[in-house]
Amino acid sequence: MRHSVRLAFVLFFLCERTDTAERINSTRVVKSLEHILAVHLADKTVDRYQIRWEGIVEALQSEIGSTPVPSKLKFLDDRQCQWTLLSRIERTVFYVRPSGRTLVDAARVAAITSPFATEGTVLSVTPMGESCANSTVKFEGDVNRVAQNMLEKFDAIVAKDLEQIKAELAIEGDVVEEGAKK
Repeated sequence: MRHSVRLAFVLFFLCERTDTAERINSTRVVKSLEHILAVHLADKTVDRYQIRWEGIVEALQSEIGSTPVPSKLKFLDDRQCQWTLLSRIERTVFYVRPSGRTLVDAARVAAITSPFATEGTVLSVTPMGESCANSTVKFEGDVNRVAQNMLEKFDAIVAKDLEQIKAELAIEGDVVEEGAKK
């Protein structure tokens, strides 16, 4: 009986979790663009819309495992850093009231992700013993690569999306572009 109690204590001592799970979540707006459209209606009134696109890279990073803990008979550094990078273009459409106040047009809010299905998503896991602090260069390189990919495609995607919105608004009246802001 005494041996089984000692064995249970030793097993508990050896199996105690020493893993850590540090998480870092960040969102970076890589590029943004705004357009203002005026829709001239049949009753001679004008509705204005402000459309904003934001190119976003979201990073989810975590570290699991721990350094060696000899007092717990753990002699291996089993830390690993892993991250997922997601990119998308978020479109928000605002109805601009005559007073200048804006209201979100929820029916026209969208997240454009399909062009980034392969190039914009990265899942990376470092080798055993490599902490997030030691893999910063690789992590930042992946973030910059995804952001660069976004920048290369952003203008073309936004131009195509703007034409789609103009077509939707043309059902209501004549659409005139009043300006763009970068």
